[in-house]
Amino acid sequence: MGATHIGSSNISSAHNEICKQGGEYLRQYDYCITIGMVLPDSTIDGILRDDVHSFADYFSAYQSINQQLGIISIVIATFLQQNSYLSMAISPSLYPDKEKLCSNFSHKIGARLSGLGWIGKSGLLITPDYGPRVRFVSVLTNLRLRNSGYIMDSRCGNCHACVDSCPVHAYTGRDFVPEEPREMRYNAVACYDYHRQRKNEGKIDMCGYCVQACPYGKQAKNIVR
Repeated sequence: MGATHIGSSNISSAHNEICKQGGEYLRQYDYCITIGMVLPDSTIDGILRDDVHSFADYFSAYQSINQQLGIISIVIATFLQQNSYLSMAISPSLYPDKEKLCSNFSHKIGARLSGLGWIGKSGLLITPDYGPRVRFVSVLTNLRLRNSGYIMDSRCGNCHACVDSCPVHAYTGRDFVPEEPREMRYNAVACYDYHRQRKNEGKIDMCGYCVQACPYGKQAKNIVR
């Protein structure tokens, strides 16, 4: 169905963090299936032009992939339910909590624990082959699953490309530490306000400069597969 990444993980070690963000009802799910799809390079790199066409292309690709991921997650969750397992499909891009500016579950948790990548200074999941140019969706379940991989150490090193690319300086440049609150690394309000500013200016309320700037995403274009 178009997925380029898939992983599974035991997320029980992160239950406290997960439940603090989304609620205690999430504690019943010990396992996570993570599915990802790569965004087209042309749409990501095109945003540097900052014109109506480039961001329209980015928006279209972003929405299309999110829709496809949403369908995949529902199919998997329904299959699990029909086989007597608890399951919950988490939307690929929905932030109903306007105070915390977050969803009920972070796809990055499952992706990181399943060994698909590490969390960079931008707070995005960085995959070794495609950088942050991958959209993810999650299915939570009580079906016992093995971890599909090992937790990766950050490979960002001294790189600050994502930090420097942000037009509103939303990133502090700190490396990801699981125990630290998001605010130590990322100002979500500044990012949200920038999106609203673009909308008020008659532009598409998307950004993506941090996604475009990551060297791990750029290197994928030079790999012959």
